[in-house]
Amino acid sequence: MNLRFQATRISLLDSFIIFAFDFLPVFITAQWPQYNTNTVGPVGSMCKHLGFAIESIAICHVLIENKKVTPNATS
Repeated sequence: MNLRFQATRISLLDSFIIFAFDFLPVFITAQWPQYNTNTVGPVGSMCKHLGFAIESIAICHVLIENKKVTPNATS
């Protein structure tokens, strides 16, 4: 059950990051066409890469947080 919860949490996080950093900047710049199109492309690319970085840090945190090392018992 715990693995299913982690998979759901990761997929929801991924969906939010895709929406916030990929679609939202494009939608916002489409609403205000008076912005210079030469600066919109690099800003959109920067937003996507920022989303990739946040996603990778968050997923590493989720996957590593419950990994506890226990010593082997010697007999």
